Amino acid sequence: MGKPLEDYNYKEKIIKTLGQAGPLDVEKIKELAGIGNWNTCLKHCLELLIVGKIQGMKSSKSWIFWLDNASVSDQRKAQSIPMKVHSHAKEIKSI
Repeated sequence: MGKPLEDYNYKEKIIKTLGQAGPLDVEKIKELAGIGNWNTCLKHCLELLIVGKIQGMKSSKSWIFWLDNASVSDQRKAQSIPMKVHSHAKEIKSI
């Protein structure tokens, strides 16, 4: 017979995963934390959100979760690679 549910430590795995990887959607958390079912992962993420252990927001597609109080856009900006600006992009000529 399988392990009792409390032996899986899903919430601990989710917190550890978010601590190592930053803002993630449910599918990516599921994969990285080794959780087999998407709905199980979402349930535990939402429970952690309710008690204030993680942060989260609903996007148009799914949910995104992260650990600290910084906004998702701030974290994405910090991780982004600067784009190269081409000289011809400085001026836009009207037709």
